Amino acid sequence: MILYVTTRGAHLINVQELRQRNDISKIILLNHQEHNYINFGNETTFNFNVLIEVANEKHIEIDIVNCWRKTESPIHDTENPKFNCIKNIIPWETSFFNMAFNSLNPNIVDFSLDSSDDIRYTIVSLNNKPHPFRCFMMDMFAKYGLIENQAISWIAPTTIPENNNISKDYKFKYWQERKLTLSDNYEDTLSSYEMMPTEYYSSFIQVVNGANMVPYFICEKITTPLLLKKPFVVFNKKNYNLWLTEFGFELYDEIFDYSFESIDDDNIRFEEGTKEIVRINNMTREEQFSLYKKVIPKLENNKNLALKLAKEIPDVLLPVVENNRVDCNFKLI
Repeated sequence: MILYVTTRGAHLINVQELRQRNDISKIILLNHQEHNYINFGNETTFNFNVLIEVANEKHIEIDIVNCWRKTESPIHDTENPKFNCIKNIIPWETSFFNMAFNSLNPNIVDFSLDSSDDIRYTIVSLNNKPHPFRCFMMDMFAKYGLIENQAISWIAPTTIPENNNISKDYKFKYWQERKLTLSDNYEDTLSSYEMMPTEYYSSFIQVVNGANMVPYFICEKITTPLLLKKPFVVFNKKNYNLWLTEFGFELYDEIFDYSFESIDDDNIRFEEGTKEIVRINNMTREEQFSLYKKVIPKLENNKNLALKLAKEIPDVLLPVVENNRVDCNFKLI
């Protein structure tokens, strides 16, 4: 029996029952929705250390399915013999396409503009948790006058007690932090797949602010604009947008000058990227609409590629789809 365990579902594992089982031939740890396969669970529930202990006690091999860039190095100590039970790190870089495709509310329609009159905002930027680099980007938006009269959400300010551990040390220099909401019900659903705000369809471009400078991986904030045919730019690790071309996606260089991406320093790179957004914001609506029309073929091609990638899964997950001698607490569509 193959036991499939998700890092997001670790709290569902009964450790005592797991230790008593003798029918497990292999454990597949699915880290296809997170950036860190070591930091899951907690001391009172199932976690990475318990997983390793059980595997070594019962001589069970572990494979880890990861959503990182396939060239990234493992984050566990490969020289430590206790981790010898980990046999393979299997990349599934496009896992979020599968999740987004199967989770998007079917009532959500593709983005489109029929005329320059449809554009009320230059940018839409959807932000929930106040991760440090999102805080910095909001500061840059404020510094360059990009918060007022734009479609920006800031759902969970750092002043909320449960967010103190995320960016408790960040001090805003230019922005008087406050909660910003749009016309969606994100606070009620906590799902970016349930509905898009109406502002999404009356803005020219989407700006995606990365959460953390973690190994390259694609999350739902990237898959959604690709599937909905929305022009977007990502502020994340160096050359992140360029990395997307490795999958075959086309950049919207008719709209964006991506040269800021090559800057090593994160803060400087993000500030120069913000200046690029200012340049676009200074265009007339007619100029913006003209650029949108130019990238329509790319938007179509990128959506088609995203749909193709959504249906590709690693061979190690085929038993889940076929329900063949596996034990898992999730459904893979």
